[in-house]
Amino acid sequence: MSKIMIAATLAMLSTLSGPEGRVSSECPAGLQEALIAGRFSGGPVCSGEESTFILSGTTRSGYTVYDYRYRVMAAAVMHGGQRILIFKDSDYVGQYSLSPPPYSTLSVTDSRVVVETPGSPSEEAVLVFSNGPPLQVFIDGHVLDLYR
Repeated sequence: MSKIMIAATLAMLSTLSGPEGRVSSECPAGLQEALIAGRFSGGPVCSGEESTFILSGTTRSGYTVYDYRYRVMAAAVMHGGQRILIFKDSDYVGQYSLSPPPYSTLSVTDSRVVVETPGSPSEEAVLVFSNGPPLQVFIDGHVLDLYR
């Protein structure tokens, strides 16, 4: 990776901290090295009013789950989304890309991540992390792959 690309990526990333459930409108500087080393795709939107990072919790097996929501204006069109970001210790493992609206709510209990989507046919999806994050999940009528 070139020095310019690394500098641009670092400039896009800022700070993520706080107790579970705390909303941060800053980018994850504490995790920026893990995101870069883990080849995180889709650089985070870092403006305070256009993004949030929410620590959803940590599974019994040590996977930390974040709810990342963003909006960005590109080519005069508003784009946005929601992603589930997964870390193990300080290493970025991967993400699932959700399809809001509506936004889903994430919670972590034991080895399970529960994704609740209002108005979806199943309303709730349970991701079992006892053997690590599933490579594919079924959420809100969509099969989603774990990717970087």
